[in-house]
Amino acid sequence: MKMAKILSALLIISMIFTGCTSQKKVADNSQTETDGGNTAKKVLVGTEGTYNPFTYKDENGQLTGYDIDVVKEIDKRIDDIDFEFLPTPWDSMFLGLESKKYDMIADQISKDSEREKKYSFSNNSYFISAAHIIVKKDNNKTINGLDDLKGLKVG
Repeated sequence: MKMAKILSALLIISMIFTGCTSQKKVADNSQTETDGGNTAKKVLVGTEGTYNPFTYKDENGQLTGYDIDVVKEIDKRIDDIDFEFLPTPWDSMFLGLESKKYDMIADQISKDSEREKKYSFSNNSYFISAAHIIVKKDNNKTINGLDDLKGLKVG
């Protein structure tokens, strides 16, 4: 069961890798030499490094987290690609992708209609976030869904 989850996550991240780049040419076509003497394509990965548990720096200042670990695992399994992480502020994450500063993003990116016009995403996500309405139980006689919040102050 655990192996199936890991393989599913790798598949999803690899789909993100192939799809989360801009529709244009990739950022850097540079090559690096692998241990066996073969050349490997360097893939630059934009990530915040501040969004625990997905991408953050550990006590030694090293990037870690779920997204980082998945990309590192892909790096281990694909000999002709080397991934290099570039810490990037969130507000310039997509600009860096569009300007070809890096080839992909690993930062728990959610889909929306505007992003889907510019970037490719995998069909499946490893993370699902759902909004919830929380009200005091003893005070609630009328709020059962989003429509019941119309005209009310919400905070």
